[in-house]
Amino acid sequence: MKHSFTLALLLLCGGTLQAQLNKGTQLLTGSFNIGAGNQESSNNNETLKNNNFGAGIGVGRQWVHKENRIRGFQIGYNYNSNTQNYQSVAGETKRTSNTFNVGYISQYLLPFGKKFYGTATILSQFAFSKQKEQYENNNNFATNGENYGLSVSIQPGLAYQLNKRWIADVTLGNLVGANLNHSRYRSTSTTTNFKDRSTSFNLNSMFSGNSTFLGIGFRYILR
Repeated sequence: MKHSFTLALLLLCGGTLQAQLNKGTQLLTGSFNIGAGNQESSNNNETLKNNNFGAGIGVGRQWVHKENRIRGFQIGYNYNSNTQNYQSVAGETKRTSNTFNVGYISQYLLPFGKKFYGTATILSQFAFSKQKEQYENNNNFATNGENYGLSVSIQPGLAYQLNKRWIADVTLGNLVGANLNHSRYRSTSTTTNFKDRSTSFNLNSMFSGNSTFLGIGFRYILR
């Protein structure tokens, strides 16, 4: 009896979602994300305040290729700034970046009810960004650079179908992610010229650092 009840519950959930998003359904997507973080540390009577801010937008096209499975492509733009303020003669350093990206997603849906379900998204992405660094106490010195990156991340989230055409989404950030980046920097001043190239790999998660992240998006069912 217990196994029959469990099987009936699973069939009910699958049937509910199938009625909303059938195989072959086409969707148009849009998203907005915003994140912020701050950190303060002290060492040898020197205090450092580190503030981060980021925001971005994206659009994409998706299709339902199998029950509870969605695939699609998306493009986006992100702005990020990082300000490091030393409470000494070093003053403030500000870094900004403008990033353009294109990605491929594979998403799994977990129905919780007739219109409400959880999401788990695997996002593979290529990104290109332009970066700039400015120093408060040295207007004659600046750093400019470019960054090329490949990343893979798993993003949990929630979604609610508002009506027959619109679905609202909330992304809670990267549960876990991996990034491979190649960077080129050029620093110029009245006395020196400096160039640097670097390649890095890192792992990250939504539990690391003192930051918060929230992505808000929508999906429009085309057919």
